[in-house]
Amino acid sequence: MNKELKILLNDNKNLVLYWDKINGADSYTIIGLNDSFYKERIKTTKENIITLEEKDYKDFIKLGVLFQKVDTKTKKEIVFGETNMINITNNDIDSIKITSINSYNGITLSFRSNIIYDKYFLYEKKNNQLKLLLETEDWQITSNKFKEGNEYYVEAYITKDDNYQLAGKSSIYTCKFEKINNKPAKELTVVIPTYNAEKFLSRCIDSILLSTLKGIEIVIINDGSTDSSEEIMNWYKDQYNGLITTYSQENKGVSFARNKGIELVNTPYIAFIDSDDMVHPFMYEKLYDFAINNRLDVVIAKTIIREDYGKKEYCLIPTKEKPFVYTFDKMAEESENNTYENIFFHSACNKILKTQLAKDHPFPDHNEYEDIAFTMNVYSYIDYFGFVPDAYYVWDQRFRQIMSSLSTRYFEKNSPFNIQQGYSDSVFYCCHHGNPKRINYLAYHSIKMAYTYLKEAKIDLFNNVYQKEIIELSKKMNLLVNKYVLKDHELFVFIHDSIKKSK
Repeated sequence: MNKELKILLNDNKNLVLYWDKINGADSYTIIGLNDSFYKERIKTTKENIITLEEKDYKDFIKLGVLFQKVDTKTKKEIVFGETNMINITNNDIDSIKITSINSYNGITLSFRSNIIYDKYFLYEKKNNQLKLLLETEDWQITSNKFKEGNEYYVEAYITKDDNYQLAGKSSIYTCKFEKINNKPAKELTVVIPTYNAEKFLSRCIDSILLSTLKGIEIVIINDGSTDSSEEIMNWYKDQYNGLITTYSQENKGVSFARNKGIELVNTPYIAFIDSDDMVHPFMYEKLYDFAINNRLDVVIAKTIIREDYGKKEYCLIPTKEKPFVYTFDKMAEESENNTYENIFFHSACNKILKTQLAKDHPFPDHNEYEDIAFTMNVYSYIDYFGFVPDAYYVWDQRFRQIMSSLSTRYFEKNSPFNIQQGYSDSVFYCCHHGNPKRINYLAYHSIKMAYTYLKEAKIDLFNNVYQKEIIELSKKMNLLVNKYVLKDHELFVFIHDSIKKSK
Protein backbone atom coordinates (compact mmCIF):
# COMPACT_ATOMS: atom_id res chain seq x y z
CA MET A 1 0.00 0.00 0.00
CA ASN A 2 2.65 2.50 -0.96
CA LYS A 3 1.46 6.07 -0.35
CA GLU A 4 -1.76 4.73 1.18
CA LEU A 5 -3.03 6.14 4.48
CA LYS A 6 -5.19 4.09 6.83
CA ILE A 7 -7.16 4.94 9.95
CA LEU A 8 -7.56 2.77 13.03
CA LEU A 9 -10.01 3.76 15.74
CA ASN A 10 -8.77 2.66 19.16
CA ASP A 11 -10.63 2.10 22.42
CA ASN A 12 -10.18 5.71 23.55
CA LYS A 13 -11.78 7.03 20.35
CA ASN A 14 -8.49 8.54 19.27
CA LEU A 15 -7.48 8.26 15.65
CA VAL A 16 -4.45 6.11 14.96
CA LEU A 17 -3.00 6.87 11.51
CA TYR A 18 -0.72 4.40 9.77
CA TRP A 19 1.11 4.49 6.42
CA ASP A 20 4.05 2.76 4.78
CA LYS A 21 7.50 4.22 5.31
CA ILE A 22 8.64 6.10 2.23
CA ASN A 23 12.22 5.90 0.97
CA GLY A 24 13.96 9.27 1.28
CA ALA A 25 11.48 10.73 3.78
CA ASP A 26 13.00 12.38 6.86
CA SER A 27 9.64 13.31 8.36
CA TYR A 28 5.90 13.17 7.78
CA THR A 29 3.30 15.91 8.34
CA ILE A 30 -0.35 15.17 9.01
CA ILE A 31 -2.65 17.53 7.13
CA GLY A 32 -6.40 18.09 7.48
CA LEU A 33 -8.95 19.20 4.91
CA ASN A 34 -11.70 21.38 6.39
CA ASP A 35 -15.21 21.91 5.06
CA SER A 36 -13.94 24.92 3.07
CA PHE A 37 -11.56 22.53 1.27
CA TYR A 38 -8.50 24.22 2.77
CA LYS A 39 -5.60 22.04 3.88
CA GLU A 40 -4.01 22.72 7.26
CA ARG A 41 -0.98 21.15 8.87
CA ILE A 42 -1.73 19.35 12.14
CA LYS A 43 1.38 17.50 13.39
CA THR A 44 4.79 16.36 12.19
CA THR A 45 6.45 13.05 13.09
CA LYS A 46 9.45 10.98 12.07
CA GLU A 47 7.52 7.70 12.46
CA ASN A 48 4.94 6.17 10.09
CA ILE A 49 2.27 5.94 12.77
CA ILE A 50 0.69 8.61 14.95
CA THR A 51 -2.18 8.96 17.43
CA LEU A 52 -4.39 12.04 17.20
CA GLU A 53 -6.72 13.14 19.96
CA GLU A 54 -10.22 14.28 19.07
CA LYS A 55 -9.26 17.92 19.51
CA ASP A 56 -6.62 17.50 16.79
CA TYR A 57 -8.96 16.32 14.03
CA LYS A 58 -12.52 17.35 14.99
CA ASP A 59 -12.49 20.38 12.63
CA PHE A 60 -11.58 18.35 9.54
CA ILE A 61 -13.47 16.12 7.12
CA LYS A 62 -10.41 14.42 5.62
CA LEU A 63 -6.83 13.67 6.60
CA GLY A 64 -3.64 13.05 4.64
CA VAL A 65 0.13 12.81 5.11
CA LEU A 66 2.91 14.79 3.42
CA PHE A 67 6.36 13.22 2.80
CA GLN A 68 9.24 15.55 3.56
CA LYS A 69 13.02 15.47 3.17
CA VAL A 70 15.75 17.93 4.15
CA ASP A 71 17.24 19.96 1.30
CA THR A 72 21.03 19.55 1.45
CA LYS A 73 21.65 23.19 0.50
CA THR A 74 19.01 25.15 2.39
CA LYS A 75 18.64 22.64 5.25
CA LYS A 76 14.89 23.18 5.01
CA GLU A 77 12.28 20.46 4.76
CA ILE A 78 10.64 20.16 1.35
CA VAL A 79 7.54 18.15 0.43
CA PHE A 80 8.09 15.54 -2.29
CA GLY A 81 4.90 13.50 -2.06
CA GLU A 82 1.72 12.77 -0.14
CA THR A 83 -0.80 10.04 0.59
CA ASN A 84 -4.40 9.93 -0.48
CA MET A 85 -6.90 11.93 1.58
CA ILE A 86 -9.30 9.76 3.58
CA ASN A 87 -12.56 10.47 5.34
CA ILE A 88 -12.41 10.64 9.11
CA THR A 89 -15.93 9.28 9.51
CA ASN A 90 -17.74 7.00 7.13
CA ASN A 91 -21.24 5.73 7.79
CA ASP A 92 -20.83 3.03 5.14
CA ILE A 93 -18.10 1.14 6.98
CA ASP A 94 -19.14 -2.52 7.30
CA SER A 95 -18.94 -4.25 10.67
CA ILE A 96 -16.73 -7.35 10.53
CA LYS A 97 -16.91 -10.12 13.10
CA ILE A 98 -13.78 -12.12 13.89
CA THR A 99 -14.21 -15.76 14.90
CA SER A 100 -11.63 -18.49 15.48
CA ILE A 101 -11.28 -22.27 15.50
CA ASN A 102 -8.57 -24.78 16.30
CA SER A 103 -6.87 -25.78 13.05
CA TYR A 104 -4.37 -28.45 12.04
CA ASN A 105 -1.80 -25.71 11.41
CA GLY A 106 -2.53 -23.61 14.51
CA ILE A 107 -5.46 -21.24 14.97
CA THR A 108 -7.62 -19.98 12.10
CA LEU A 109 -9.11 -16.50 12.32
CA SER A 110 -12.12 -15.78 10.10
CA PHE A 111 -13.34 -12.30 9.17
CA ARG A 112 -17.10 -12.60 8.74
CA SER A 113 -18.82 -9.98 6.61
CA ASN A 114 -21.53 -9.86 3.97
CA ILE A 115 -19.09 -9.43 1.07
CA ILE A 116 -15.58 -10.46 0.12
CA TYR A 117 -13.12 -7.59 0.20
CA ASP A 118 -10.00 -7.06 -1.89
CA LYS A 119 -7.61 -6.80 1.05
CA TYR A 120 -7.62 -7.49 4.78
CA PHE A 121 -5.15 -6.04 7.29
CA LEU A 122 -4.82 -7.92 10.56
CA TYR A 123 -3.45 -6.24 13.68
CA GLU A 124 -2.59 -7.45 17.15
CA LYS A 125 -3.25 -5.21 20.14
CA LYS A 126 -0.47 -5.08 22.73
CA ASN A 127 0.07 -2.45 25.41
CA ASN A 128 -2.82 -0.45 23.97
CA GLN A 129 -1.01 -0.26 20.61
CA LEU A 130 -2.01 -1.88 17.32
CA LYS A 131 0.74 -3.77 15.49
CA LEU A 132 0.24 -4.78 11.86
CA LEU A 133 0.73 -8.56 11.60
CA LEU A 134 -0.12 -9.29 7.97
CA GLU A 135 -2.16 -8.39 4.93
CA THR A 136 -4.12 -10.98 2.96
CA GLU A 137 -6.68 -11.31 0.18
CA ASP A 138 -8.49 -14.11 2.05
CA TRP A 139 -11.14 -13.70 4.74
CA GLN A 140 -9.51 -16.42 6.82
CA ILE A 141 -5.91 -16.87 7.88
CA THR A 142 -4.16 -19.62 9.81
CA SER A 143 -1.02 -19.35 11.95
CA ASN A 144 0.63 -21.17 14.83
CA LYS A 145 1.57 -17.72 16.16
CA PHE A 146 -2.03 -16.80 16.99
CA LYS A 147 -2.72 -17.38 20.69
CA GLU A 148 -5.86 -17.79 22.74
CA GLY A 149 -6.40 -14.71 24.88
CA ASN A 150 -4.54 -12.39 22.50
CA GLU A 151 -6.42 -9.44 21.04
CA TYR A 152 -6.81 -8.89 17.28
CA TYR A 153 -8.34 -6.29 14.99
CA VAL A 154 -9.03 -6.34 11.23
CA GLU A 155 -9.66 -3.76 8.53
CA ALA A 156 -11.04 -4.54 5.07
CA TYR A 157 -10.42 -2.55 1.89
CA ILE A 158 -11.94 -2.45 -1.56
CA THR A 159 -10.17 -1.27 -4.70
CA LYS A 160 -11.61 1.95 -6.09
CA ASP A 161 -9.99 4.15 -8.73
CA ASP A 162 -6.75 2.13 -8.39
CA ASN A 163 -6.60 2.92 -4.66
CA TYR A 164 -7.59 0.99 -1.58
CA GLN A 165 -10.61 2.39 0.26
CA LEU A 166 -11.54 1.40 3.80
CA ALA A 167 -14.85 -0.48 3.66
CA GLY A 168 -15.04 -2.60 6.83
CA LYS A 169 -13.51 -3.07 10.25
CA SER A 170 -13.97 -5.10 13.39
CA SER A 171 -13.96 -4.30 17.07
CA ILE A 172 -11.08 -5.59 19.18
CA TYR A 173 -11.43 -9.39 19.34
CA THR A 174 -10.12 -11.63 22.12
CA CYS A 175 -9.12 -14.95 20.55
CA LYS A 176 -11.12 -17.84 21.96
CA PHE A 177 -12.73 -21.02 20.66
CA GLU A 178 -14.47 -24.09 21.93
CA LYS A 179 -13.79 -27.61 20.82
CA ILE A 180 -16.84 -28.99 19.00
CA ASN A 181 -17.94 -32.45 20.11
CA ASN A 182 -20.81 -34.54 18.71
CA LYS A 183 -22.35 -31.63 16.86
CA PRO A 184 -25.64 -32.94 15.43
CA ALA A 185 -25.76 -33.26 11.66
CA LYS A 186 -29.30 -32.37 10.61
CA GLU A 187 -29.19 -30.36 7.45
CA LEU A 188 -26.23 -30.53 5.05
CA THR A 189 -23.19 -32.69 4.39
CA VAL A 190 -20.20 -31.36 2.47
CA VAL A 191 -18.16 -33.96 0.56
CA ILE A 192 -14.43 -33.29 0.04
CA PRO A 193 -12.53 -35.61 -2.31
CA THR A 194 -8.82 -35.21 -1.68
CA TYR A 195 -5.67 -36.40 -3.39
CA ASN A 196 -2.23 -35.16 -2.26
CA ALA A 197 -3.73 -31.94 -0.93
CA GLU A 198 -1.62 -31.48 2.20
CA LYS A 199 -0.80 -27.84 1.34
CA PHE A 200 -4.39 -26.62 1.35
CA LEU A 201 -6.70 -29.33 2.76
CA SER A 202 -6.81 -27.83 6.26
CA ARG A 203 -7.72 -24.42 4.83
CA CYS A 204 -10.63 -25.98 2.94
CA ILE A 205 -11.89 -27.86 6.02
CA ASP A 206 -11.53 -24.76 8.20
CA SER A 207 -13.70 -22.73 5.83
CA ILE A 208 -16.52 -25.28 6.27
CA LEU A 209 -16.09 -25.49 10.06
CA LEU A 210 -16.38 -21.70 10.17
CA SER A 211 -19.73 -21.85 8.37
CA THR A 212 -22.63 -20.09 10.07
CA LEU A 213 -24.96 -22.97 9.17
CA LYS A 214 -25.70 -25.15 12.20
CA GLY A 215 -25.88 -28.90 11.85
CA ILE A 216 -23.34 -29.20 9.05
CA GLU A 217 -21.38 -32.44 8.55
CA ILE A 218 -18.21 -33.12 6.55
CA VAL A 219 -17.26 -36.28 4.66
CA ILE A 220 -13.65 -36.49 3.45
CA ILE A 221 -12.67 -39.15 0.91
CA ASN A 222 -8.93 -39.76 0.61
CA ASP A 223 -8.39 -41.00 -2.94
CA GLY A 224 -5.08 -42.80 -2.49
CA SER A 225 -2.98 -39.82 -1.38
CA THR A 226 0.74 -40.41 -0.90
CA ASP A 227 1.35 -37.26 1.16
CA SER A 228 0.02 -36.33 4.62
CA SER A 229 -3.58 -35.74 3.50
CA GLU A 230 -4.81 -38.80 5.39
CA GLU A 231 -3.06 -37.68 8.58
CA ILE A 232 -4.65 -34.22 8.28
CA MET A 233 -8.20 -35.48 7.72
CA ASN A 234 -7.90 -37.95 10.62
CA TRP A 235 -6.66 -35.14 12.89
CA TYR A 236 -9.84 -33.21 12.12
CA LYS A 237 -11.96 -36.32 12.66
CA ASP A 238 -10.48 -36.74 16.15
CA GLN A 239 -10.58 -33.02 16.97
CA TYR A 240 -14.19 -32.55 15.84
CA ASN A 241 -15.65 -35.85 16.97
CA GLY A 242 -19.07 -36.62 15.50
CA LEU A 243 -18.88 -33.87 12.89
CA ILE A 244 -16.41 -35.36 10.39
CA THR A 245 -16.43 -38.75 8.64
CA THR A 246 -13.34 -39.97 6.78
CA TYR A 247 -12.77 -42.75 4.29
CA SER A 248 -9.66 -43.90 2.42
CA GLN A 249 -9.62 -45.79 -0.87
CA GLU A 250 -7.11 -46.65 -3.57
CA ASN A 251 -6.65 -43.99 -6.23
CA LYS A 252 -9.62 -44.08 -8.60
CA GLY A 253 -10.26 -40.44 -9.43
CA VAL A 254 -12.54 -37.63 -8.35
CA SER A 255 -15.78 -39.14 -9.69
CA PHE A 256 -15.34 -42.34 -7.73
CA ALA A 257 -14.30 -40.44 -4.59
CA ARG A 258 -17.38 -38.21 -4.77
CA ASN A 259 -19.65 -41.20 -5.37
CA LYS A 260 -18.24 -42.88 -2.28
CA GLY A 261 -18.94 -39.70 -0.37
CA ILE A 262 -22.53 -39.69 -1.65
CA GLU A 263 -22.99 -43.20 -0.26
CA LEU A 264 -22.00 -41.97 3.22
CA VAL A 265 -24.33 -38.97 3.32
CA ASN A 266 -27.54 -39.14 5.35
CA THR A 267 -28.59 -35.48 5.55
CA PRO A 268 -31.32 -34.14 3.23
CA TYR A 269 -28.92 -31.84 1.35
CA ILE A 270 -25.42 -32.41 -0.02
CA ALA A 271 -22.63 -30.15 -1.29
CA PHE A 272 -19.23 -30.74 -2.89
CA ILE A 273 -16.03 -28.77 -2.54
CA ASP A 274 -12.58 -29.28 -4.06
CA SER A 275 -9.82 -29.59 -1.48
CA ASP A 276 -7.94 -26.50 -2.73
CA ASP A 277 -11.01 -24.23 -2.65
CA MET A 278 -12.91 -22.34 0.06
CA VAL A 279 -16.47 -21.34 0.89
CA HIS A 280 -17.60 -18.06 2.40
CA PRO A 281 -18.82 -18.41 6.04
CA PHE A 282 -22.40 -17.43 5.12
CA MET A 283 -22.62 -19.44 1.89
CA TYR A 284 -24.15 -22.69 3.11
CA GLU A 285 -26.55 -20.98 5.51
CA LYS A 286 -27.87 -18.71 2.74
CA LEU A 287 -28.21 -21.56 0.24
CA TYR A 288 -29.86 -23.89 2.75
CA ASP A 289 -32.33 -21.32 4.09
CA PHE A 290 -33.35 -20.35 0.55
CA ALA A 291 -33.77 -24.01 -0.42
CA ILE A 292 -35.95 -24.76 2.61
CA ASN A 293 -38.06 -21.61 2.37
CA ASN A 294 -38.77 -22.20 -1.32
CA ARG A 295 -38.79 -26.02 -1.32
CA LEU A 296 -36.00 -26.19 -3.89
CA ASP A 297 -33.99 -29.20 -5.04
CA VAL A 298 -30.93 -27.12 -5.96
CA VAL A 299 -29.60 -23.65 -5.10
CA ILE A 300 -26.58 -22.14 -6.89
CA ALA A 301 -24.11 -19.60 -5.49
CA LYS A 302 -21.92 -17.01 -7.14
CA THR A 303 -18.37 -18.20 -7.89
CA ILE A 304 -15.24 -16.17 -7.33
CA ILE A 305 -11.96 -17.02 -9.04
CA ARG A 306 -8.90 -16.21 -6.96
CA GLU A 307 -5.80 -15.55 -9.06
CA ASP A 308 -2.32 -14.24 -8.33
CA TYR A 309 -3.36 -10.83 -9.60
CA GLY A 310 -6.75 -10.51 -7.92
CA LYS A 311 -10.25 -11.96 -8.07
CA LYS A 312 -13.13 -12.16 -10.53
CA GLU A 313 -16.78 -12.76 -9.75
CA TYR A 314 -19.03 -14.95 -11.88
CA CYS A 315 -22.68 -15.80 -11.72
CA LEU A 316 -24.76 -17.64 -14.29
CA ILE A 317 -27.54 -15.10 -14.38
CA PRO A 318 -27.59 -11.32 -14.83
CA THR A 319 -26.58 -9.39 -11.74
CA LYS A 320 -29.33 -9.38 -9.13
CA GLU A 321 -29.20 -8.16 -5.56
CA LYS A 322 -31.58 -10.67 -4.01
CA PRO A 323 -32.03 -14.45 -4.27
CA PHE A 324 -34.57 -15.62 -6.85
CA VAL A 325 -36.01 -18.71 -8.52
CA TYR A 326 -36.06 -19.78 -12.17
CA THR A 327 -38.12 -22.50 -13.79
CA PHE A 328 -36.25 -25.07 -15.86
CA ASP A 329 -37.27 -23.32 -19.08
CA LYS A 330 -36.10 -19.91 -17.80
CA MET A 331 -32.85 -21.42 -16.59
CA ALA A 332 -32.33 -23.06 -19.99
CA GLU A 333 -32.94 -19.75 -21.76
CA GLU A 334 -30.49 -17.88 -19.54
CA SER A 335 -27.82 -20.56 -19.81
CA GLU A 336 -27.86 -20.44 -23.61
CA ASN A 337 -27.92 -16.64 -23.81
CA ASN A 338 -25.13 -16.27 -21.28
CA THR A 339 -22.22 -18.04 -23.03
CA TYR A 340 -20.34 -17.56 -20.67
CA GLU A 341 -19.68 -18.71 -17.36
CA ASN A 342 -20.89 -22.16 -18.31
CA ILE A 343 -18.13 -23.68 -16.26
CA PHE A 344 -19.72 -22.40 -13.05
CA PHE A 345 -23.18 -23.48 -14.08
CA HIS A 346 -21.78 -26.95 -14.62
CA SER A 347 -19.59 -26.99 -11.52
CA ALA A 348 -20.59 -29.51 -8.88
CA CYS A 349 -19.20 -27.29 -6.14
CA ASN A 350 -20.93 -23.90 -6.10
CA LYS A 351 -24.31 -25.26 -5.02
CA ILE A 352 -26.29 -27.47 -2.67
CA LEU A 353 -28.78 -30.09 -3.86
CA LYS A 354 -31.09 -32.72 -2.52
CA THR A 355 -29.04 -35.74 -1.48
CA GLN A 356 -31.51 -38.16 -3.07
CA LEU A 357 -30.86 -36.56 -6.47
CA ALA A 358 -27.14 -37.28 -6.10
CA LYS A 359 -27.85 -40.84 -4.98
CA ASP A 360 -30.21 -41.44 -7.91
CA HIS A 361 -27.92 -39.76 -10.47
CA PRO A 362 -24.27 -40.10 -9.31
CA PHE A 363 -21.11 -39.04 -11.12
CA PRO A 364 -20.11 -40.94 -14.29
CA ASP A 365 -17.47 -43.65 -14.32
CA HIS A 366 -14.82 -41.35 -15.74
CA ASN A 367 -12.82 -38.38 -14.41
CA GLU A 368 -12.60 -35.90 -17.28
CA TYR A 369 -15.12 -33.02 -17.16
CA GLU A 370 -17.20 -35.15 -14.82
CA ASP A 371 -18.95 -32.07 -13.41
CA ILE A 372 -20.65 -31.41 -16.77
CA ALA A 373 -22.00 -34.95 -16.94
CA PHE A 374 -23.20 -34.88 -13.32
CA THR A 375 -24.84 -31.47 -13.23
CA MET A 376 -26.66 -31.61 -16.57
CA ASN A 377 -27.95 -35.07 -15.73
CA VAL A 378 -29.23 -33.89 -12.33
CA TYR A 379 -30.60 -30.61 -13.72
CA SER A 380 -32.84 -32.47 -16.15
CA TYR A 381 -34.83 -33.84 -13.19
CA ILE A 382 -35.31 -30.43 -11.48
CA ASP A 383 -38.21 -28.05 -12.10
CA TYR A 384 -37.09 -24.99 -10.11
CA PHE A 385 -33.60 -23.54 -9.66
CA GLY A 386 -32.60 -21.17 -6.86
CA PHE A 387 -29.84 -18.57 -7.21
CA VAL A 388 -28.24 -16.64 -4.33
CA PRO A 389 -25.98 -13.90 -5.74
CA ASP A 390 -24.47 -12.88 -2.38
CA ALA A 391 -23.27 -16.37 -1.45
CA TYR A 392 -19.73 -17.16 -2.55
CA TYR A 393 -17.77 -20.25 -3.58
CA VAL A 394 -14.08 -19.49 -4.14
CA TRP A 395 -12.37 -21.39 -6.94
CA ASP A 396 -8.73 -20.87 -6.11
CA GLN A 397 -6.43 -20.85 -9.13
CA ARG A 398 -3.40 -19.81 -7.10
CA PHE A 399 -2.65 -23.42 -6.17
CA ARG A 400 -3.55 -25.17 -9.40
CA GLN A 401 -0.86 -26.51 -11.69
CA ILE A 402 -3.11 -26.88 -14.76
CA MET A 403 -5.64 -24.15 -15.40
CA SER A 404 -9.14 -25.39 -16.20
CA SER A 405 -9.82 -23.26 -19.23
CA LEU A 406 -10.45 -23.42 -22.93
CA SER A 407 -6.73 -23.71 -23.55
CA THR A 408 -6.05 -25.38 -26.88
CA ARG A 409 -3.49 -27.67 -25.30
CA TYR A 410 -6.43 -29.82 -24.11
CA PHE A 411 -7.69 -30.28 -27.65
CA GLU A 412 -4.60 -30.63 -29.82
CA LYS A 413 -4.60 -34.02 -31.50
CA ASN A 414 -1.03 -34.88 -30.58
CA SER A 415 -1.01 -33.17 -27.20
CA PRO A 416 -0.38 -35.16 -23.99
CA PHE A 417 -3.32 -33.17 -22.60
CA ASN A 418 -5.63 -34.58 -25.29
CA ILE A 419 -8.84 -35.59 -23.54
CA GLN A 420 -11.29 -34.99 -26.35
CA GLN A 421 -12.92 -38.35 -25.82
CA GLY A 422 -13.37 -37.70 -22.09
CA TYR A 423 -14.93 -34.34 -22.80
CA SER A 424 -17.21 -35.84 -25.42
CA ASP A 425 -18.33 -38.54 -22.99
CA SER A 426 -19.25 -35.91 -20.40
CA VAL A 427 -20.96 -33.47 -22.76
CA PHE A 428 -23.25 -36.14 -24.19
CA TYR A 429 -23.70 -38.10 -20.95
CA CYS A 430 -27.03 -36.45 -20.14
CA CYS A 431 -28.40 -37.42 -23.54
CA HIS A 432 -28.20 -41.08 -22.48
CA HIS A 433 -28.96 -40.79 -18.75
CA GLY A 434 -31.02 -37.61 -18.38
CA ASN A 435 -34.75 -37.06 -18.03
CA PRO A 436 -36.42 -38.41 -21.23
CA LYS A 437 -39.01 -35.61 -21.00
CA ARG A 438 -36.25 -33.06 -21.57
CA ILE A 439 -34.14 -34.92 -24.09
CA ASN A 440 -34.70 -32.28 -26.79
CA TYR A 441 -33.09 -29.57 -24.67
CA LEU A 442 -30.33 -31.89 -23.39
CA ALA A 443 -29.34 -32.82 -26.95
CA TYR A 444 -29.35 -29.19 -28.05
CA HIS A 445 -27.34 -28.06 -25.03
CA SER A 446 -24.78 -30.84 -25.46
CA ILE A 447 -24.23 -30.15 -29.15
CA LYS A 448 -23.97 -26.43 -28.53
CA MET A 449 -21.30 -26.98 -25.89
CA ALA A 450 -19.36 -29.28 -28.21
CA TYR A 451 -19.65 -26.80 -31.07
CA THR A 452 -18.51 -23.88 -28.88
CA TYR A 453 -15.45 -25.74 -27.66
CA LEU A 454 -14.53 -26.90 -31.15
CA LYS A 455 -14.51 -23.32 -32.35
CA GLU A 456 -12.53 -22.10 -29.32
CA ALA A 457 -9.90 -24.78 -29.86
CA LYS A 458 -9.89 -24.25 -33.65
CA ILE A 459 -10.54 -27.90 -34.39
CA ASP A 460 -11.97 -29.20 -37.66
CA LEU A 461 -15.72 -29.04 -37.08
CA PHE A 462 -16.36 -32.18 -39.12
CA ASN A 463 -13.41 -34.41 -38.30
CA ASN A 464 -13.45 -35.13 -34.58
CA VAL A 465 -14.78 -37.43 -31.87
CA TYR A 466 -18.02 -35.43 -31.54
CA GLN A 467 -19.35 -35.92 -35.06
CA LYS A 468 -20.31 -39.57 -34.59
CA GLU A 469 -22.36 -38.71 -31.50
CA ILE A 470 -24.11 -35.85 -33.30
CA ILE A 471 -25.02 -38.07 -36.24
CA GLU A 472 -26.37 -40.78 -33.95
CA LEU A 473 -28.48 -38.25 -32.03
CA SER A 474 -29.77 -36.83 -35.28
CA LYS A 475 -30.87 -40.24 -36.52
CA LYS A 476 -32.53 -40.97 -33.20
CA MET A 477 -34.20 -37.59 -32.67
CA ASN A 478 -34.27 -35.82 -36.07
CA LEU A 479 -32.42 -32.81 -34.63
CA LEU A 480 -33.25 -30.56 -37.56
CA VAL A 481 -36.82 -30.26 -36.25
CA ASN A 482 -35.73 -29.80 -32.62
CA LYS A 483 -37.46 -26.61 -31.39
CA TYR A 484 -34.27 -25.41 -29.66
CA VAL A 485 -32.09 -26.05 -32.71
CA LEU A 486 -34.55 -24.25 -34.98
CA LYS A 487 -34.08 -21.07 -32.92
CA ASP A 488 -30.29 -21.26 -33.23
CA HIS A 489 -29.44 -20.72 -36.91
CA GLU A 490 -25.68 -21.22 -36.52
CA LEU A 491 -26.13 -24.54 -34.74
CA PHE A 492 -28.79 -25.64 -37.23
CA VAL A 493 -26.32 -25.12 -40.09
CA PHE A 494 -23.60 -26.99 -38.18
CA ILE A 495 -25.85 -30.02 -37.60
CA HIS A 496 -27.13 -29.94 -41.17
CA ASP A 497 -23.59 -29.85 -42.59
CA SER A 498 -22.45 -32.61 -40.20
CA ILE A 499 -25.22 -34.88 -41.44
CA LYS A 500 -24.48 -34.02 -45.07
CA LYS A 501 -20.73 -34.67 -44.77
CA SER A 502 -21.33 -38.02 -43.05
CA LYS A 503 -23.18 -39.46 -46.05
